[in-house]
Amino acid sequence: MLAVLLLVLNQTWPDPLRFAGVSLSVKLAATLGTVVATAFWIVFGYAVGCLLTVFVWDSPARRRSGVPVPKLLTQLAGMAIWITTATILLAVVYDVPTWAS
Repeated sequence: MLAVLLLVLNQTWPDPLRFAGVSLSVKLAATLGTVVATAFWIVFGYAVGCLLTVFVWDSPARRRSGVPVPKLLTQLAGMAIWITTATILLAVVYDVPTWAS
């Protein structure tokens, strides 16, 4: 739910401030827009990790089979998610050139 709210806020920024009658400087509005976009990508990465845990690592089929998922696999997958999230965040929000661009 938070990711959806942040996505909508990020796509419509700074219109919600104008609608509420809040007047901010251009620099402060741009900074707050960057904060909202950063928060969205962090929440998105966390949600992907949680969904992977629920639907892959702790799925009912895994529990029925009784075969545990190797801890190294789950940690490497989590690390890959966060590295991907950080790369997207740097490329999209902060316009840092990455190896993909």
